[in-house]
Amino acid sequence: MNHTNQYTQHYEFTINHLKENKIKNITEQSLLPPPTYAHKTVRRVGVEIEFANISARRAASLVRACFGGKSTQISEHRYTVEAPGIGSFRIELDAQLAHPASNTTGQITENSETSLLGKASEITEIIDVKAREILGHAIADFVPTEIVCPPIAWNEIAKLDKLIDNLASNGAEDTFDSPIYGFGLHLNPEVASFSPDYLLAHVQAFIVLAPWLRSHSKQDLARNFLPHTTPYPTGFLDLISDPNYSPDLDTLIRDYWQHNPTRNRELDMLPLLKHCHPKLLNALIDDALVSARPTFHYRLPDCGFRQPGWSIVTEWNQWACVEHLAFHAPLLQNGLSLVRNNASDEHLIDWAKIVLAELCPQTFATST
Repeated sequence: MNHTNQYTQHYEFTINHLKENKIKNITEQSLLPPPTYAHKTVRRVGVEIEFANISARRAASLVRACFGGKSTQISEHRYTVEAPGIGSFRIELDAQLAHPASNTTGQITENSETSLLGKASEITEIIDVKAREILGHAIADFVPTEIVCPPIAWNEIAKLDKLIDNLASNGAEDTFDSPIYGFGLHLNPEVASFSPDYLLAHVQAFIVLAPWLRSHSKQDLARNFLPHTTPYPTGFLDLISDPNYSPDLDTLIRDYWQHNPTRNRELDMLPLLKHCHPKLLNALIDDALVSARPTFHYRLPDCGFRQPGWSIVTEWNQWACVEHLAFHAPLLQNGLSLVRNNASDEHLIDWAKIVLAELCPQTFATST
């Protein structure tokens, strides 16, 4: 069978399946399947925003201007804002070396009984704090400032676009303002289940739609050279696109780690898998930077908030398409067969457009 006929059959199957099952169009502004938590609470999503040309101090004041609350300086390059009714924002220079240890005061105590050794330790701490402050200022032109937003209900995510507008109007620079900027937006949607079937379906849906998701990015030169959004390797795609692959949780975790022993993936599953099985993950990986969390971690390849039409809602809607496909097993398996047969990105994008025009028409209308 030649590839043209093969792909035509996939499109015919897709169209027929959509017609026969009369899949309901979903037109809400923020697209997400109904929550499935037993306690019926609305699922939340965490958002991380990277930018330049505004210090952590200034960014904290802009967060407070948008949402109110109290701003607290943790160190020279790290602040928090406690916003009423929303939660705690963390604003910081995105470089570990710029921040002292959390238990470091950077001050000498006035207690006369403190030992000479204790005084020497405090002086060492002060030198460390000052050195990190100086380093932070030195690298601020090359390292982004980051706002880590508190988890917010998915249907309230548009509130964060007010913050984006405030940053842009006050001089913040996005990915495309310099060829050396490699900034991204991170979405951390809470999962609705920890079952291996649920987790696998979402990773599978992501690999099917990944070319379509990337097609909406104007990924800049710096981001192309950085490893943060590296696609899954071919061996992993072959494994999870196999229709006979049905792992239990331990097997899924081991297989994921075998093919992805790094956090540098577009869809980074390590924090979620660590939450699901911390003992197993700790046995596989010795990395303090992998914090357990009950969320997916989707790294977008850019953060273009100064570009026309860009918004967090639009980026969220595109992620939501992954969730919709994960909930439609026949369509998902049809898309996986394309991946399994090494379909080109162009064919996968065309297939995605057919599916999403029915599953998520509002997103499709604004994202083609």
